[in-house]
Amino acid sequence: MAQIEEITPHSKPRLMDLVNDVGIGVGKWGDFKGGPTKAAANPKYCYEWFFEEGDNIAVTLWLGGMKESGGRIFQSFNQRETADSEKGPTKYRARDMDRALRRAFEKGLHIRAIISDGEVKSRTRTRSRVTARMLDPVPWAVTAYDFETGAVTLERGATPIDHAIGAIEDPEYLGFEGKERKLFVNHRRREWRLRQLKIRQSKEANGGQLRCEVPGCNFDFFAIYGEIGQDYAQVHHLDPLSDAPPEG
Repeated sequence: MAQIEEITPHSKPRLMDLVNDVGIGVGKWGDFKGGPTKAAANPKYCYEWFFEEGDNIAVTLWLGGMKESGGRIFQSFNQRETADSEKGPTKYRARDMDRALRRAFEKGLHIRAIISDGEVKSRTRTRSRVTARMLDPVPWAVTAYDFETGAVTLERGATPIDHAIGAIEDPEYLGFEGKERKLFVNHRRREWRLRQLKIRQSKEANGGQLRCEVPGCNFDFFAIYGEIGQDYAQVHHLDPLSDAPPEG
């Protein structure tokens, strides 16, 4: 059975119960005119796209937006673009979800996915309708986040990485890779932003195409594999990081 079939929901438990199963408090759901007995229908919470408490983050993901490749399940979207194009509650939900995903990327936090199936809001459909949902037992992680555009990719079962973005905001620090930090072994820091800068420069120099720079190669993942290869590249250093001084 394919992985994506394994996480296809077949029942519709209450969203409030799934959020509670993540370890996020739902006590405030009953604080409205319907009272505790109608807590699960509190419009302040039951239509939200993400929930957080401390470092616990749960997001609702549509099954139809997921893709599978090589045993990996992932989903890419851009909530910042949604926030810029929408109004009212949709705008604020998209904006707040974008901020939560950025924080998860920066801090290296796991994300719990509440997977929904049904009909998604579109130009011909004024609102979404959930027909089934489930809490994925396998944690997800934000594996890519573009700080300039807000484009984000979440992957099921991926290991989150602490990207220490706060330090990267220092323009002087931004230019140095390879700084040693103490783990169980010495680990060379690699900065995601520098990789994105290199990819952008390469595309600008090649008419928007991302091609291998090895003389005589010119391999283009997008041309061969389609959308799954969009902006995919292994970025290497001409001088190995292992030869860098301890300060990077």
